[in-house]
Amino acid sequence: MPHSPGGIPLVGAAVCSHCQSDLAGSPFEIAIHTATEDASLPLCRSCQALRQEGQLPIELLLQQWRYGRGGREDAGSPLQHLYVSLACLGCGATLTSLSAVNVGAAPLIFPDSRRLPDGSLAVPCSNCRRTNVLEGHGGQLLAVRLW
Repeated sequence: MPHSPGGIPLVGAAVCSHCQSDLAGSPFEIAIHTATEDASLPLCRSCQALRQEGQLPIELLLQQWRYGRGGREDAGSPLQHLYVSLACLGCGATLTSLSAVNVGAAPLIFPDSRRLPDGSLAVPCSNCRRTNVLEGHGGQLLAVRLW
């Protein structure tokens, strides 16, 4: 449940999980899955623009979410014990077109992806064709910015 900047629960309010501003119809969210629950962190267009530029790291959003739920421990990675659904930063569509590198190979890649010199992957969205930059964090691929 989102909270106001003063910590008051906002029951049923359509506000950004980061800045608490009105969502104003923003379709963007971060879908989180743990062993016991699924959660959605809605984001306003301004905060999503910061994510698109790589200036609002997902680790910060996850720390904020955990803190808001009473998880005040600072130990460990914010990605520990949870999975973040991979979604396009441009349109919010799910990035799911993975394919195996070779038969029997464990690593999966996106068919249209390109490896960048820093080790990240550039992956075009099949829906909006914008290119997402994916990096490995906490054992999973996350969209960190748009190219």
